[in-house]
Amino acid sequence: HADWQADGGVLGSNRYMLDNQVDCDVTFCVGKQKQIISAHKYVLVSRSSVFYAMLRGPLQETGPIDVPDIEPDVFQQLLT
Repeated sequence: HADWQADGGVLGSNRYMLDNQVDCDVTFCVGKQKQIISAHKYVLVSRSSVFYAMLRGPLQETGPIDVPDIEPDVFQQLLT
């Protein structure tokens, strides 16, 4: 879809980028299956003080972030 930047506004562009892993800059290892899910830090830190502390604060995580206590489909919904 060549016009993803022009169509759908900011929300549509952000969704396209997430769905197609365009410039994702954080990775989570989710659930018992250890499914890899990528996301955008700026979206997460803009909406959650917990993610801000994890991703931008003095105790920021590096590498894939382990999230074992949530199912991948539920975590994916959190991102959208």
